[in-house]
Amino acid sequence: MILSCPLSPVCGLRPGLLLAYSSGREQPLIWLEGQVGRMAGESASAIIGKSVEIRGEVKGSEDLMVDGLVEGTITLTQSQLTIGPHATVTANVAARDVVVLGRLSGNIRADGRVELRKGCDLLGDIVTGRLSIEENAMFRGKVELTQSTEKAAAPPGGGSVAQASHAEAPLFSPSGQK
Repeated sequence: MILSCPLSPVCGLRPGLLLAYSSGREQPLIWLEGQVGRMAGESASAIIGKSVEIRGEVKGSEDLMVDGLVEGTITLTQSQLTIGPHATVTANVAARDVVVLGRLSGNIRADGRVELRKGCDLLGDIVTGRLSIEENAMFRGKVELTQSTEKAAAPPGGGSVAQASHAEAPLFSPSGQK
């Protein structure tokens, strides 16, 4: 059952908020939000709540916040995927941008950026153009930084573009010298 409620003193819900309920449940399974909790310019997003378990393939063309359990694959090639702080995801994910706050076991492929936030736990490899890792984020895997097709087609200044390679040398040595 899906309910929509305009802002009213009786129901107390925000405008544009849709709730998906399953029979016999008091809490919503999925929250679909309109303008609530977004930064200016962001598109609408769907939220998979803490009590939801999905096994299989999740595909979409809008931003998605996962705070429940997902096993399988998640594909949002033109959208942002957020793995919430209560989420447990065992899946390979592909999205424009990926933000991880919870637990993810699987590989990430992002055309834009990947953000590993404080308290997240990622076990898997990352292929992305930009990567941000906050302090106290757990990450076990490999990283491959790529160039977007736009940047690769026309490097600034018309010169050659240096590409990152997998170096076997450590990033730093105990003595502080490279």
